Amino acid sequence: KSVLSHIHKPGYFNGEKTGFNIFKEVVKRLNQKYDNLYWMTLSEIARYWAAKNLTRVKMDNKKISLEAPFSTKAFTVKLKKRIRGAEFSASGERQTLEKCTNLLAIENRMYYSDRQGSILCFTLPKGKSEIIIH
Repeated sequence: KSVLSHIHKPGYFNGEKTGFNIFKEVVKRLNQKYDNLYWMTLSEIARYWAAKNLTRVKMDNKKISLEAPFSTKAFTVKLKKRIRGAEFSASGERQTLEKCTNLLAIENRMYYSDRQGSILCFTLPKGKSEIIIH
C-alpha cells in the first residue's frame, strides 16, 4: 500500500479555513484516484521507519525471529519466496495470518503470496516475536 501523510496540519488564515478546505479537497481527490492509500500521521511514519531500521531480524528456513525496540502497526515483511501460510507469535500468543488474494487489500494479520514472493502484514510489538512460515 502507498503511504501518504500531510506535512503539517492545515490551519486557518485570518479566521478562514482555507488551508483546511484545500487539504480536504486534496484528500478527496487522492482517495477518488487511488484505492491503495494508507494514511498515517507523521508520528506513525516515524515510528514505523524507526522500527523498520532498528528491528533485529534472524531468518532460517521456516522461522523469522524479530527483536523490535519499538512497536508499530501494519508492519510489513517481504520474502523472496512463495509461502503457503504463516503464523505470528509474540508473548506466548500465536495468530494465523489470513491469506489475501489481492495485494492492494492486504491489512493487519494478513499475507499475500505469488511467484515473485510474499508480503506479510502484522502489528509488530516491542520486544521479541517470530513468524513461522509454512
